[in-house]
Amino acid sequence: MQGVDRPSVSVLSPEFVADVAENWQSEFLQFFLFIGATVWLVQRGSAESKPVGMPHAVSAAESE
Repeated sequence: MQGVDRPSVSVLSPEFVADVAENWQSEFLQFFLFIGATVWLVQRGSAESKPVGMPHAVSAAESE
């Protein structure tokens, strides 16, 4: 086919593999930091979290 531009970077090129690996590392780091922060806030007794296992009706009555 004439006139079709093809990407100059191959999927198996070292540059592409390095860029993808770097992006995945960033995404996983962000995800695990978010999970860790959530667990930390729940464990520390954040004002916006209820005790684990407490029914909603009980915790809603306490907040009124």
